[in-house]
Amino acid sequence: MLSLVQILVFVSDFCGGRSGNAPSYEDIRFHSQIGPTKLSSETIADWLSFCREVCLETVSRETPTLIGGSGLTVEIDESKFGKRKYNKGRLLERQWVVRGICRETKVIFLAVCPENKCDAATMLK
Repeated sequence: MLSLVQILVFVSDFCGGRSGNAPSYEDIRFHSQIGPTKLSSETIADWLSFCREVCLETVSRETPTLIGGSGLTVEIDESKFGKRKYNKGRLLERQWVVRGICRETKVIFLAVCPENKCDAATMLK
């Protein structure tokens, strides 16, 4: 079980820490294995996964269903996310995700493409 200090240090590192920039996995691992935290690689991987899940849940909960409107410009981009087993070999579990931002209001949205399709008919829905 992690102490409150360990959790706060880890979450601070995950959020950019002192630099304010998104840290690399190696930076987080290095910093979490020295000083007061001293976390194992397995614990670091579990907490990174948990922090990512919290971020995804927050974004999906806060994402409006519709953005833009008359006279507003919405920029849309799609990306395909996947992972490699043990960071090697072919990609597994790839998923299309669409994101957008209204230029004028700065409201954003994020959506997983239904049925993992990213064609014109699906996008227009």
